[in-house]
Amino acid sequence: MSCLVPMGRLDEALEQMLLAQSLDPVSSIIARDVGVIHYFRRDFGAALEQCDHTIELNPHFAPAYLTLSLVQEQQGDLEEALAALERAVSLAPLSPRMHGALGRTLALAEQARLGDEGAPTARDTCQGALRVALRVCLHLPGASDSSTSHSSG
Repeated sequence: MSCLVPMGRLDEALEQMLLAQSLDPVSSIIARDVGVIHYFRRDFGAALEQCDHTIELNPHFAPAYLTLSLVQEQQGDLEEALAALERAVSLAPLSPRMHGALGRTLALAEQARLGDEGAPTARDTCQGALRVALRVCLHLPGASDSSTSHSSG
């Protein structure tokens, strides 16, 4: 991701990433980053097109599906966002980021389905997904069990 994005210099970031893409047109990472910049610029149509392009370049690149899900969520299509995240999780089953995003989107979909009364159920769904993500983190190579010994109070 361009270091210009956190500074809010999105137009410059896009310009730089498009230059990078012209130099390496088959890079999934660069293609995804162009989509992310479009997302941050709230140009969801361009972001969606870029996500599709990234997935065409590399259908096994889980971060492309994560970005696609964020765009679809902003467009109000939670079912498609969930499908994209399920694909991301299937491609990167050890990624807590993918599991966390799936849990969050499941919670949003459940809350939308149930309305205001669904908030506790949606929260439970999200917490369950985050617990799965934590378990995945603890089983990654190099993870220590010392993180499980902390008391929650």
